[in-house]
Amino acid sequence: MRIVLPIAYFPPVSWMAVFLYSESPLLEIHETYPKQTLRNRCNIMAANGSLRLSVPVKKPFGNKTKTIEVIVDKGSNWTVQHLRSIASAYRKTPYFEYFEDELSKMLLTDHDSLIQLNENSLKLVLRMLRADKDWRYTETFVKSEDALSQKAEFENAIVAKGVRFPNYMQAFSERFGFMPDLSVLDLIFNLGPADSMKYLKNLAAEIKAKTSLYSG
Repeated sequence: MRIVLPIAYFPPVSWMAVFLYSESPLLEIHETYPKQTLRNRCNIMAANGSLRLSVPVKKPFGNKTKTIEVIVDKGSNWTVQHLRSIASAYRKTPYFEYFEDELSKMLLTDHDSLIQLNENSLKLVLRMLRADKDWRYTETFVKSEDALSQKAEFENAIVAKGVRFPNYMQAFSERFGFMPDLSVLDLIFNLGPADSMKYLKNLAAEIKAKTSLYSG
C-alpha cells in the first residue's frame, strides 16, 4: 500500500524519516485544506523555548479550498521574520553557517503557492542532507482507507503511538531539556548531514515498529 503524506513547511523530523525511508511517497494536494497544521508551519528551538513559525496563507475558495489552491499571503514580511528567528535560534549551532546563505536565498525567493514554497523547502532540506529522493503529488484526493496515510493527523498519530525520539544536543537544551520532533532544520543545524541521516534512518525503523505506516 501507498504512503501518503501531507505537504509540510520545513517538515518535522518524523515526517522526514517516513518520507526518506518509504518507497515512492505521495504528497497529498487535493484534500480540503486544513488550517493550523504542518502544511504552513514548523517548530524550532528558540531562546524562550519552542517557537512556531507560520506562513500566512489565503484560501481563495474559503473552507472549500484545496491544498493545491492555497496561496502564500505576501502582505507581510514573514520571510524576514522567519529568517531572523531561525538565525537567532541556530547561529551558534555547529552547522548553521554552512547553510545560512542557501536558506536565505530560498526563503527570499518569491513564492506564489504554498505547494511551491513547501517543495522548495523540501528540496533545500534534501540538499542539506545530501540525500536524493523522488516523490509524486496525488492526482486526486486519496481516501485514508486507500492508503497508509496520516495526513491531517500525522503529527498526533506519531506522538500517540509512543514513538521514541533519541536525544541529541540542541541549542538551549540546558534550559528546556530535549524537545522531540521539531523541524528537521533543528536536527541538521545541530548534527550535520551525515549524523542527521543516521538519526532519521533509526527513527524510521522506530516509527515502522510502533505504527501501521509501513504495514501491508
